[in-house]
Amino acid sequence: MVITIVVEPPANGVDSAPLPIGVESAVKAPKPTPVKSLYFLDAEGLPVREDPRQMSIEFRNAPSTDTFKDA
Repeated sequence: MVITIVVEPPANGVDSAPLPIGVESAVKAPKPTPVKSLYFLDAEGLPVREDPRQMSIEFRNAPSTDTFKDA
């Protein structure tokens, strides 16, 4: 944000003349920080989203039930 105060000399150089004072402002919106993504390198040196050194977990579906007691 830039604020500029503008003061003009009195009209005709008279000491008792009114002194015009103005304010100018310029506002610039901040730039957003770019989002960074994490990648891992696989054995061939290619970027991948999942860490190749970490074991993968196989998920399975849980049985569904209508009653709380059976769960």
